[in-house]
Amino acid sequence: MSHTERTLQNLINICEDAREFYSDAIDQTSDPEMKRLCRQMADIRKGIIIDLRAYARQNDLKLDEASNTIGGQVNKFLGEHIAKWSDNTDEALIVYLEEAEDRCLHSFQEASNDDDLPLEARRLITEELTSLQKTHDYMKELKMALKNAA
Repeated sequence: MSHTERTLQNLINICEDAREFYSDAIDQTSDPEMKRLCRQMADIRKGIIIDLRAYARQNDLKLDEASNTIGGQVNKFLGEHIAKWSDNTDEALIVYLEEAEDRCLHSFQEASNDDDLPLEARRLITEELTSLQKTHDYMKELKMALKNAA
């Protein structure tokens, strides 16, 4: 697997971690607004995965099916269990979802600055980074609002 293939695969896997975590959060919350937010965030990750796969196909790159990363599995496990044991499930979910946003954002930032990737790949990653920065900032603001309300 080439460096570009490994990088794209890693980004897809990280997005899949976040997508699954958001999808699971939909089942854990009873708040309709939180369900809507999680659905929207999961859809954004799905769109990014589709875009990265399309780039790979157009450039004859071979990628595996998306799989969970170890970090994603640990965060998902902790997030699910802490949310179940927490007095405030939504607040606990938001803390872990924001951490998933951090991880995703940092991975895309790193890849966008990787001079070993083709310019077209870095451009695509940078475009996706714009969306991820917005979702990250939103979750961070939501986390801070909940913290300040407490």
